[in-house]
Amino acid sequence: MFVGLLVAGAAMMTGCKKDKPAEEVEGSYKGTLVMSVSGKEKGRQEATMTLKAENEEKATLVIPAMGEGRMSAPEITVNGIQVTKNTDKNYTLEETQVEFKSGETTWKGSLKGEVKDKKLGLEYQLTPGSMPMSIQFVFNM
Repeated sequence: MFVGLLVAGAAMMTGCKKDKPAEEVEGSYKGTLVMSVSGKEKGRQEATMTLKAENEEKATLVIPAMGEGRMSAPEITVNGIQVTKNTDKNYTLEETQVEFKSGETTWKGSLKGEVKDKKLGLEYQLTPGSMPMSIQFVFNM
């Protein structure tokens, strides 16, 4: 009887193990960031994206600045990104709305991505101020 209770207790503890997807994707990811407007590439650079867990399921992403002059985007920090574990090596960064101010300009947009086999893929778009179209960004490793 005592052995049966031990086995049942061990099974319950194993079954209660909670995934911590945000912690599992935490780290720095080096790759290529491409910026485009209306489908035309406007820049490409090597970049490092940094994901840091806020809690078990949400992460903060730091995106480096890109571009020069009028065709540039500042470094941004996006908080509260929901991370969902799909399989042992596949996670989704759920679509997240972005809004921040840089100087006098308010930027709005959204981002989404995935971490698959320890590689980050990210797509985001930003619209600065009253610009009539958004700037698209794609990051891949």
